[in-house]
Amino acid sequence: MSADRLFWFAWSARADVHWISPVLAGIPFAWGNLCVFMSAAMYLIDVYGSLNGASAMAANGLARYGLGAGKQSGDISYNSHTAKTD
Repeated sequence: MSADRLFWFAWSARADVHWISPVLAGIPFAWGNLCVFMSAAMYLIDVYGSLNGASAMAANGLARYGLGAGKQSGDISYNSHTAKTD
């Protein structure tokens, strides 16, 4: 469900298309992301139990945000070190 909504969003994100079209494409995509996130959270809590479920969720959040920060700092570093042709 997410891939076709992303295609819809990308296809309609132009100046000649009404602004509501990409907004409407984002709603089902956001719903799909929410469903995946909630499924992963429920799976972690089911696997690690009620005693360690909160720690598993915290470790998951830390890893997710850590990987996101690593990607962002890698992009900044890559863009600052690329050769510029004048």
